[in-house]
Amino acid sequence: MREVGTTNLIGPPIIDPGVFDYRFNAFLLDTGANATLAAAAAHFDGSLLGGGVSVNPNLYPIEQRTDPTAIAMYGTDVTYFEQGIAGLEEFNVLAQADVAFAGHNGSAFAPVAGSEHTISSTRALGAPTADFGGFAGIVGMTGQTGRHVVLDLTTMTHPVDLIGYIGVDFPGAAPATTANTYTFDLLRLPSAPTAGQVDPSDPVPDFVDLPLIQNVGTTFTNPTTSVTASSSGTYLVDTGAQFTIITQDTLNELGVDISDPAHVVGTLEVGGVGGTTDITLVRLDEFILVSNDGTEHVFDDLTVGVLDIPGLPVRGILGMNVLTTGYWKHILARSNNGAFDRAVFDFTGTNWTMQLDANPDYIAEQATYLNPKFNFFGDLGILSGALVSPELLTVDPTAFNSLSVPLPAQWWVAFVVLIAVVFVRHRRLAT
Repeated sequence: MREVGTTNLIGPPIIDPGVFDYRFNAFLLDTGANATLAAAAAHFDGSLLGGGVSVNPNLYPIEQRTDPTAIAMYGTDVTYFEQGIAGLEEFNVLAQADVAFAGHNGSAFAPVAGSEHTISSTRALGAPTADFGGFAGIVGMTGQTGRHVVLDLTTMTHPVDLIGYIGVDFPGAAPATTANTYTFDLLRLPSAPTAGQVDPSDPVPDFVDLPLIQNVGTTFTNPTTSVTASSSGTYLVDTGAQFTIITQDTLNELGVDISDPAHVVGTLEVGGVGGTTDITLVRLDEFILVSNDGTEHVFDDLTVGVLDIPGLPVRGILGMNVLTTGYWKHILARSNNGAFDRAVFDFTGTNWTMQLDANPDYIAEQATYLNPKFNFFGDLGILSGALVSPELLTVDPTAFNSLSVPLPAQWWVAFVVLIAVVFVRHRRLAT
């Protein structure tokens, strides 16, 4: 971050990656977040205490209250309650600043001309205690609205380090389509920046609408009665969600009984804004996206979580495990790509779209065509989504960049567990 209209830095210092890593400036690109949020790691002030990292709660200027009554009740620092997957979490409302960022063709230390972009005079949220699973923060729709956002999924199979991150780019014009490009119109969920105000006189963070996708279908066959039920509705498109989620209403329409062990795969702890929570996992027969040309993109045997998020009027959340379908085994083998080579979001103008470039080699190898449908085997996509981060922006103190970042310790545990799950599942399928 920078002071508005200047090059004066606010936030963590520039750290040479040869000396240290990028984790203090690595923000997650998140279409499911209205604002920009700075978590604990983004409050690193450059000093090391006893071999540990010093988090400075006063690193960023905070908006100040001016109303005497509000000051008497709540103090001078303006705070805000943000709703997340695990509940409400209190953040500071940071003073307006410029936020500069770049895609994977940019560099925090030697920027490529035209690669740097800026969120001008934005009011972000910050919390020196917030934990986003190793990421220093979140760049939400404030950094994406008015731009083309390209996610290069193929970088996961050609990484610099052991595990590759998804490439990110913000081109000035929409990239060319291919013969295998499918377009999906997106709706907009209006933002509600006053929802988390502590006092009505408080300045609010900058919020932007969220993208929604319509006519998402799901089917589930009751293992006891063999009756198949279906549901359809609008989902939040959330690149910050590693896992796809359905709501209780969708679950009820499908006839899933989570008290019946035969209907449940297990549970999973998920985290984000608000902390962590356990969600129940169920396996759907089909998860279906319908592109503008009427093609149904069918993901078979997709495991999803079940969760209602207060104030979110949707039937589910479309997470990255769908878009990264098929990448898990290729990440390990350093071979072909998964179901999609690229996801392109057009957040310019009033009407937003999402384009998915299907991988013809994957379709020919693994997909079953059922005219006019084509099926992707989603089970491996689940695992790649649970392991591989959604698009990552690595930053110096001011600029985001999709260079690889060392994984937090807990991700190595997940890596080992997921390898075990892959082999156990496929041994069972083979017997």
